[in-house]
Amino acid sequence: MTATLRRSMTRAALGPLLLGAAAALAASPSPELQSSIRASTFEVVIPKAASDLLSYERPLPLELIPFVIRNDKYWSMGTAFAIAPDTFVTAAHVLREAIGNQFGPPALRDAAAHVYRIDRILAYSGHEDFVLFSVAGAPAAVALPIAPEHKIDSVVFAVGNALGEGVVIRDGLLTSETPEAQDGRWKWLRFSAAASPGNSGGPLLDADGRVIGIVLAKSPNENLNFALPIGRALEARGKPGSVDIRYSVKAPFLRGSAVATTKAEFKLPASYADFARDYAALRARTAKSDFDKLLAENAAKLFPHGKADKALGTVYQSLTPSFVQQQRDDSWDVPAATDSHTLELPPHGLVTTGTSLGMTTFRLRRPSGALDDAFYADSRASMDLLLKGLDLARPVGSESIRVTSLGAAERDTPFVDHFGRHWQVRSWPLGYADSRMLVFLLPTPEGYVGFVVKERSPEFEATLEALKLMSDYFYVSYSGTLPQWAAYLKRKALRAAVFDAIDIDPAVGHVFSYASHLITVKVPPQVMVTSDESTLLLAMSYFMSGGKLAWDVGSLRLSREENQKTFVSVRRRPKPATNSDQHLEDEWTQISTRAAGYNGSATHDADFKNYWITDVVSAPRPSAPGVDPGAAVLYVIGYGTEASQVPRELAETLAILRGGTQVLER
Repeated sequence: MTATLRRSMTRAALGPLLLGAAAALAASPSPELQSSIRASTFEVVIPKAASDLLSYERPLPLELIPFVIRNDKYWSMGTAFAIAPDTFVTAAHVLREAIGNQFGPPALRDAAAHVYRIDRILAYSGHEDFVLFSVAGAPAAVALPIAPEHKIDSVVFAVGNALGEGVVIRDGLLTSETPEAQDGRWKWLRFSAAASPGNSGGPLLDADGRVIGIVLAKSPNENLNFALPIGRALEARGKPGSVDIRYSVKAPFLRGSAVATTKAEFKLPASYADFARDYAALRARTAKSDFDKLLAENAAKLFPHGKADKALGTVYQSLTPSFVQQQRDDSWDVPAATDSHTLELPPHGLVTTGTSLGMTTFRLRRPSGALDDAFYADSRASMDLLLKGLDLARPVGSESIRVTSLGAAERDTPFVDHFGRHWQVRSWPLGYADSRMLVFLLPTPEGYVGFVVKERSPEFEATLEALKLMSDYFYVSYSGTLPQWAAYLKRKALRAAVFDAIDIDPAVGHVFSYASHLITVKVPPQVMVTSDESTLLLAMSYFMSGGKLAWDVGSLRLSREENQKTFVSVRRRPKPATNSDQHLEDEWTQISTRAAGYNGSATHDADFKNYWITDVVSAPRPSAPGVDPGAAVLYVIGYGTEASQVPRELAETLAILRGGTQVLER
C-alpha cells in the first residue's frame, strides 16, 4: 500500500535489495560450459494481458516501447535453473510476485522460446527465499551439477536473465559468508559477480560450472551480492513448505509500531494453484492479524485514548475528506488534505482531490444532481467522473497518456465499517502495470467521498484488509441540496447507520426540521425560504458518549443557495477536558460566558456586505432559563445573510431560530 499498512521484513544481512535478473565477464567459462549452462537456465515469465480494457485520451504511441518488449507476449519475472530432469529452482520472491497477478500462472521459457507452465510446488522456504518445482509438458531438462563444497576467494559465475533481456553469465569472486540477519540460522554467500534486476533465482556457479548457490539479492550501495547455499534448498525436499520471518508493522495514521512474526507451513508437494491460493490467504490473514497486533500494543495511545482532546472537541469543516492521525507530539488531529485540486463538472458538479496519509482522498459531486439511484450501482459511470480529477496516466516510452475510463469494476463489494458507514469497495485492473486501482467509495447525498490506492496485484488482498481497518479513521462531511438529501435518506442500503436515528425533513418551501437524540432544530420560512437550490452540510465528528467513541453530526449548516451567503448554522461544542488543547479551552471560556461573538449581538463585515448574529444554547435547567454554564455540551447557533439588515431584524431572526432549537444532551 500505498500508503497503507507498511511492513519492513528482514530478509538478509545489510538489507539486500531483491533482484528481479545477472552481467558480463572478464574471464568467461569455455564455450562448451557456457552452452551447457544456458541449456539449464530459464526465464520465469507470466503472460501479458490479452487485451487492454482501458480507454485513453488519445491513441497510445506503442512504437516508443522497445521492439522486444513491445512484441513479447510475456513479462519476464526472474530466473530459474534445473537441478534434475524434472526439478527446477528459483527464488521464492520471484514466485510470490506471480501470485495474484492478473494474467495467469507463471511459467518457464527456454532459449528456444518454448513456454512450460509451472505445475507442482515441491519445496518452499519464504525466509530462505527458494522454491523447488516441476513444470508441465516439458522434455527432460539438462540438470546443472551440484558442487559438494565452496571456497572463499574462488572464482564464481552469476547466471541469470539480467534486466529481463536474456540469460547472461558474469564472473567475480566468492568473497565471504555472512549470517542471515534474523537469527543467524544459516550463512549467506556473498559474491562480487555483477547481478541485475532479473537475476533472482539464477544459479551461482563455481569455476567448473557447478551450482553452489541461488542468486537472490544485492547490497543497496555496493557490488556485494547474496546467494543462498544450494544445500539449504536440497535439504528441504520432503518437508513442509515454510515461512518464518520477523518484521516491523506500522500504520500511516499511528506513530507507534509493533514487531510481528509470521510462521506458517504449507503441505507439499502441491499444485501451483493450491499453493497460490493458500499463500494468498496467508497474506490477507497476516495483514489483518498484524494490524490487530499493532492496535493492541498501542491501545493506551490509540484514538480516542491518549492525547485525543483536540480531535474529539473539534468539528472539522473541510469538504475534502482526510484521516484522523497522530501528530509528532502524539496528539490526535485531522489535518486538512494537502495538494487539493478541484475540477468543475458542468452543470453544478465537481471533483475535488487531495492527499492524506499518502493516499488520494476525493469528493465527487455529480453534475446530474445525484437523484438517480442507478448511478450508485454503475461502477463505470462513477469512476469515469472520478478519473477527471485523478490524473491517472499510463507511461509509454517517454510519454504519459491520460486514462479516461477503466470500464466496469472487476470487483464491487459492500463493506460496513465500525461506525455503520456503508462503503462500496471497488477495484479495476491496470494491465499495463500488473496493478489495481482500489477505491473506497462512501455514498453521500451529492455523490461520493472516499479514497483511492494504486496497489501491485500481489499485494492487493493484504492491502484491502488493511484499508478496511483504516476506514474507521476516515473523516467526512455530508453535503447536498435538499432534493439530494431527500433521495439519499431513502437509500437505506447505502446511507450511514447514524441517519437511522436522525429525522430530517428536507421538503423545500416549508419548515426545515432536524431531530436527533442530541438536538432538534426547526427553520421556518420566516428565517429562510428554502428551494431546490438550498444546501445542507452536516459536518460529522467523533466524540465520547457513555464512555464509548461515537460518530455523529457535529455541526449543521443550512444555506439558502450554494454560495452559502444566507445560512443557518448549529455547532456542537463539548467542554474540553482539564489541561486540554489551549485553543479549545479559550474558545470554551468565550462560549460558556457568552463573550463577544457568542452573545446574540449582530455584526457585519467591513464592507457591509455580510451580516450575522451568533448565540449559545444549552439543555434547559429546571431552576432557571438561559444558558447553563455548567453543562458539558453547549451549542452555538447562528444566522448570516448578504441581505442588508439592521440589528433588530437579525435579533428577531435569531429569536425565532432559538425558539426552534432544543438541546437534549447535558
